[in-house]
Amino acid sequence: MISRPLSELAGSHIALFSYGSGMASSFFSLRVAQQWDEQSALARFVRVLSDVQQRLDSRIKVAPEQFVKTLNMREKAIDCAPYEPVGPLEGFFPGTWYLTGTDAMHRRSYERVPAKTETNGHA
Repeated sequence: MISRPLSELAGSHIALFSYGSGMASSFFSLRVAQQWDEQSALARFVRVLSDVQQRLDSRIKVAPEQFVKTLNMREKAIDCAPYEPVGPLEGFFPGTWYLTGTDAMHRRSYERVPAKTETNGHA
C-alpha cells in the first residue's frame, strides 16, 4: 500500500497481515475499487499511510538478547496485580497508548505519549 502509486493500486487484490500484540495475528485480503479520485476512501487511506515508511525506518533496533530479556520481563508480569511497569518511554511513537499500572482487581490504567499536532484524522 505504500510502495506503489495510487493509480497502480486501483483494481488490485491485496493481502494484509497484522501481527497483533504478539498473541494473535490476522491475515485477510481486500480488492481495491477500480474507480477512485482524490476524495475517495482509497485516496484518504493512502494519505493516512503516508508516514508509514518513515515510522518503520525510525524503529529502535535491539540485540536479540535485549529482546528476550524484555519478553521474559513481560512474561513474569503477565498476571501480576497490583503491577506497575518499568522501562523507558523514549522509544514510543507519538500518540502511543501505554500501560501505567494494574490495580489489585486487575483494572488497567493507561496514558498516552503526546501526539503530534498533525494526525491522520483518527487520533
